[in-house]
Amino acid sequence: MSTEEISFVVLSEHGDPLIAHVLLRTRNGSERSPRQERFSDEEGRVSFPVPEGHEVDEIIVGATVPGFWVMRIENAEPFDRLRLSSLPMIRKPGWWLRCMNVDTEDDDRGKHIKIGVVDADFQQSAGIEHIKQTTGPTGLAIGKEGTWGHGEAVCRILADREPMAAELLSVAPGAEVVFADASNGKGGVSGFRAAIAIKQLVSQGVHLLNLSWGHTREDVHVAAALQTASEMGVLVVAAAGNEPGEERVRYPARDIHCVAAGALGLKKWGKKGTLVKYYATAALGRKGFAGRVPQVGTVYSWSECTAGGIEVAAPGIGILVQRGGEVSYALSGTSYASPMVVGVLAIALGRDREYLGMGGTSARTQHARETLKRLSQDVGMERERQGIGVPRLPKCNV
Repeated sequence: MSTEEISFVVLSEHGDPLIAHVLLRTRNGSERSPRQERFSDEEGRVSFPVPEGHEVDEIIVGATVPGFWVMRIENAEPFDRLRLSSLPMIRKPGWWLRCMNVDTEDDDRGKHIKIGVVDADFQQSAGIEHIKQTTGPTGLAIGKEGTWGHGEAVCRILADREPMAAELLSVAPGAEVVFADASNGKGGVSGFRAAIAIKQLVSQGVHLLNLSWGHTREDVHVAAALQTASEMGVLVVAAAGNEPGEERVRYPARDIHCVAAGALGLKKWGKKGTLVKYYATAALGRKGFAGRVPQVGTVYSWSECTAGGIEVAAPGIGILVQRGGEVSYALSGTSYASPMVVGVLAIALGRDREYLGMGGTSARTQHARETLKRLSQDVGMERERQGIGVPRLPKCNV
């Protein structure tokens, strides 16, 4: 398609206009242009200029309101309307919980374990009221009323206690969770603030730490905090990163004191035309990216994941979270694989009397590492894509 402009209306399945975040990339032969970014207006309409000689390479559309899949269109022929598919109603535990053998009949799963989350953009709301908050290094209160952010998404995956979420969506709702803000004020995480937050949480007696963020460069302050955490009995799990062109997982995931988590998807998950379904197609066509989990089916390594140095792989593609008692968002990225690992470890360690009797020393950290190693099962992917495997609890009653 070659034109001076592409314009269309974004609608729900029922034909209602939607305000949506839209990304457009064009190409001229084999050369791909940078993505253009727009928001559709209140009538759902959005327009983009298309340079002469270019054709549409891909369009990615996500509604700004909850309840819809993110859609992806490739090599588009001219069209004037795009209907976004609604997220599914879920009546059985999510595939990510079944993949890890999480027994959702155990309402207290994760009990006795205290988890620290260092992130940005967290706001307490229904289902995660129990999550405690520290104050940031500036002493300011955390969270802005009405916001939805990365830190909240991570915490919902980890320990949402809203009844539907606890039964069908979240990993370890019985765990005690403390959130520490490390926002840089620009939607990301400050390394300096993260280092302070890590030390705060260690001093508060957490057993496990989740870091669902990463930077390209090492940070001496974070490195020192991670060493302290390890020496004080705290195992840290971090997101590998969402940069497939990089040769090494991001920092802090590549720190010697962290476990780097890569992301998996499920072949049969996601509606036709969604970004999640595209991820499956893209990965399953590549050698070594596919594996199989008993009672779940074919899984794949996310092709957008930074792969060099992955230590463990966990579900992270098309993960559903709730807000207000309704399935609201389908999240994808290594950010969401990391709390899966932490949650499963919390369940296992919360039942481990030896571990619970250990003091805050490096021996306890090593015990947690060994537990993760025992839980992790080879699912048939290349080592680079799965590390030691997928953590799976020994019994499944779901």
